[in-house]
Amino acid sequence: MLKMECPRCARWICSPLLTEMEHTSCPNCGSLVPVKEVYVIAGAYSIYRDVLLKNRFKYQKLLNEAERELNELMRAAKEAKPYEESARSISRFISDLKELLNGSRDKIRIPAGDTDVEFTVGDRSFKGSLVNISTTGVCIKAREGIEALDRGRSLILKFLGRKATELFKVKGEVVWAVKKNRQAGLRFVDLDKETQQHIKDYILEKSAVR
Repeated sequence: MLKMECPRCARWICSPLLTEMEHTSCPNCGSLVPVKEVYVIAGAYSIYRDVLLKNRFKYQKLLNEAERELNELMRAAKEAKPYEESARSISRFISDLKELLNGSRDKIRIPAGDTDVEFTVGDRSFKGSLVNISTTGVCIKAREGIEALDRGRSLILKFLGRKATELFKVKGEVVWAVKKNRQAGLRFVDLDKETQQHIKDYILEKSAVR
């Protein structure tokens, strides 16, 4: 999540879309204020985003080292119980660090809670779920039809609500696909203003649920 201090009331404004706006409305005092001095928050951590951007490679290196450490602890935990608590703590640290790095992206990704989707390739439709979403694309997990998601393939993606009702749909293109775990990254294409707003509202809704 991203946050900034309102220059009028000094309260925090939180939104995953702060870096994509020049101005935002403060939900506390109602003022329209310029977006500046954005922080990335994850768990107990709150870091000025410019610091993350400047030192991203260092945080990425730290993440890689922490993941290697976790693998070693997980192996040790099978032999000695005291290593289990350390493994849990390192796992939480890794989760927070990944969220911090996500906040340094141009377009922040929001976990979507396995929301149901339907993707249509040609004249065939398949079911799947949403892994995460940004204003420029999504990661989906296919329950079926992963073989149809070749890189560069065009498709229509429907976002589904309760009882499989259609919320809205977008045109997309497959950027990458890992057939083994049935996941694919899709880039939105030809978005009109109404669909862009649907996506932003959806992201805000999902970030609020968290």
